[in-house]
Amino acid sequence: MLATTSPILQMLNEKIDVLSLNPEERKLYESRMKLKSDIATISEVQFKAGAEWGLAEGEARGRSEGSHQKALETAKNLLQFGLSQKKIAQATGLSLKEVEALN
Repeated sequence: MLATTSPILQMLNEKIDVLSLNPEERKLYESRMKLKSDIATISEVQFKAGAEWGLAEGEARGRSEGSHQKALETAKNLLQFGLSQKKIAQATGLSLKEVEALN
């Protein structure tokens, strides 16, 4: 009873079971444990790579959106100076429709 409720006793029981295996069974057990460890490591590496890619993607999107917002602000200021919408579009890289929508 106690062995099933205590994590330490469960671990010790597993160790005893492994020690009682014959050499061939022990080799199979160790191979299985290595495979489980390798799978866990691969999963962790893939997760970290995915997280890093997501972070880089988010940073790039944020820079792009910030750059676009800045272009819109610049276009608004240039409109106040009376520049033509066509020239503002050329200067800011915005489309003519985007500049027209600012009026």
